[in-house]
Amino acid sequence: IKKMLNKKNNMATNKKITLYKGKIEIEFFEGSHRYTINGKSGIPSVTAITGVLNKPALVFWSANLAKDFLLQHLNAGTQITEELIIDAAKQHTIRKEQAAISGTKVHTFAEEYIKGKKPEMPEEEEVIRGVTAFLDWVKNQKVKFEASEKIVYSKKYNFVGIADAIATIENQRFLIDFKTSGAIYSEFFLQTSAYLKADEEESGKKYHGVKIARFAKDTGEFEMADRNMSEVESDYQAFLGLLETKKWLMQNS
Repeated sequence: IKKMLNKKNNMATNKKITLYKGKIEIEFFEGSHRYTINGKSGIPSVTAITGVLNKPALVFWSANLAKDFLLQHLNAGTQITEELIIDAAKQHTIRKEQAAISGTKVHTFAEEYIKGKKPEMPEEEEVIRGVTAFLDWVKNQKVKFEASEKIVYSKKYNFVGIADAIATIENQRFLIDFKTSGAIYSEFFLQTSAYLKADEEESGKKYHGVKIARFAKDTGEFEMADRNMSEVESDYQAFLGLLETKKWLMQNS
C-alpha cells in the first residue's frame, strides 16, 4: 500500500521550479500537498502555519450542522438512533468535502483562464456562479495578470506556499488570493502577507498590497478585501509568530 501511495504521489507532481537564481529547487506534489526543497521534505507550508490558529466559528458551525440534521429527522418523525447521531457528527466533514470540490473547480477555471487556456464553462450551478463572479471582476477592473499559482519560498524563514495570482490593476501591482469561502476571514490576511513577502524576498519586485477576492458559490456574490503595504507588514509579523508556534509544535509532537 505504501508503495502504491508513493507512486500515486509521484505521478501527481504538478510543479517543479527553481528559485533564488537556481540555488533552490522546489517540487510540489499535488496528491499529498507536500513540498520538497532541494530534495528535503518537512518544510512547513503557509496554510499549515496559519492552520495553528484557533477557529471557534468552525466549532459552532459544525455543531449547528449536526443540530439541524437531527432536527430535520426529528420533525419528519424519524426515530433518533445511535446510527443517526453518528451520521449527524459527520455532517461538517461531508459539507466541507462538497464545498472543497466546488471551490477547487472555481480555482481551476481561474488558473486556466489566467494562463490563456480558454477553459470551458462548468456545468454545476454553484461553480458557474463562482466562475461568473470571477470573470465579471476581471472585466470590470481590467485586471492584467502576471502569474498564476506561483510557488513562493522564503529562504530567510524557511516556509513555502502557492500564491493564487499576481496582477496589475490601475498600474498597481498586487498579490491576489481567490476564495470561495463563506466569508473573508482574518487568517487570509496572514496567509497573503506571507506569500507577498516571500516573493519580494526572492524576486526583489515590489507590491502595492494584496487583494482577497471572494466568489460566493451559493449566490455568485463578489466581495473584495484590500490590504495596503503597511497592513501587510503588520500581518506578516503576526504570521512569523505563528511560524514559531508551528515549529515548536513540530519539534514537540
